[in-house]
Amino acid sequence: MMLCVLIAAAVLTLGGKPGKQAPEVPLPAGYAHLTQHALDREPWRRDDKTGGQYVKIKGDFDGDGKRDEVEIIRDVKEDSFVLMVHLQRAKQWIEGAGVGDSYFDIGLRSVSKGRYLTACGKGEPGACDGGKPKSFDLKTDGIKVFWRNSSEVLYYWNAKANKLDFVTLSYP
Repeated sequence: MMLCVLIAAAVLTLGGKPGKQAPEVPLPAGYAHLTQHALDREPWRRDDKTGGQYVKIKGDFDGDGKRDEVEIIRDVKEDSFVLMVHLQRAKQWIEGAGVGDSYFDIGLRSVSKGRYLTACGKGEPGACDGGKPKSFDLKTDGIKVFWRNSSEVLYYWNAKANKLDFVTLSYP
């Protein structure tokens, strides 16, 4: 009886298939995950109910029905921080976009498909320059990058270009 309970627990832990735990995909050389010690320096990160501390999110970002990951990662060589995307179909991390030389006060949220009002649509000065749209129709899950008490940018997977693209939702 005890053996059956242990096997059932292992099956649930490993996603329903005995012996089939999804391997963790390593980061490319020169990149590193943020440490728990570094994240603990910003107490507001503990408020994230998803457990990702606003640096790690999941969603179906490319619309293939599988849960992908996005994380703020440290570029060790450049001493900066980037969004890295792990699409389940790609089996590797893809550098998405730079977010600056510090991770302080930067966070991520997964957002659902739908229509989003952009900075232009909110009437922010200069936000419509260059023909920027007033709203944006997100067709898959998206990545909202926010700078606390400042601006927000919505990143989305551009299937035609096979990369992350973005629209600005608000300026500082």
